[in-house]
Amino acid sequence: MTFLELKPLTAEQLDAAVELDQLCFGGLWTRAGYERELDSPSSQLLVLEARQASK
Repeated sequence: MTFLELKPLTAEQLDAAVELDQLCFGGLWTRAGYERELDSPSSQLLVLEARQASK
C-alpha cells in the first residue's frame, strides 16, 4: 500500500521542485521565485510525498 503525505516544501527540496517545474511547466517559476515564496509569511508551498507501507 502507498501512503501519501502532504508536507511543507523545504529549502533542501528546492532543486527538485525547480527541476519538476521545468519538466512539467517549462520553467514557469525560477529558483528565485520559489525562494521568495518560501520566505513569504503569506505563502505556503507544499510537496506530496509517496511512501510504501512497511510490512
